[in-house]
Amino acid sequence: FRTVSEYFAASGTARGAEFDVAKKMLGGLRNGVHFLHVTVGGMSVLAFFALLYRARLVPPLLALAGIAAAFAQMFTVGRPLFGLDVIYPLLAPLALVYVATAVWLLVKGLPQASGD
Repeated sequence: FRTVSEYFAASGTARGAEFDVAKKMLGGLRNGVHFLHVTVGGMSVLAFFALLYRARLVPPLLALAGIAAAFAQMFTVGRPLFGLDVIYPLLAPLALVYVATAVWLLVKGLPQASGD
């Protein structure tokens, strides 16, 4: 990416049209890697909220909302892998659940382990 970008910048505006094929190819490659990475990363978010639910570290409804929001995130960022557009409003629930979880854990904290 950097090398092509440097050649493009050095060529000036007159030769910019010669880089259209490279631009489309590298853009597609970048998006394919990015959206696949974010979709697979959503599985770790799903596992995180499942762990919070299983360990009862947050209220069950908050953990279930996190699980549902993780599924929504994986669905919407996986769409470009099939030639469809991202539905950006479907990313908002995960952001809200992150904030709610952070506030809950900061206010309530984690339960103390009983020491013997």
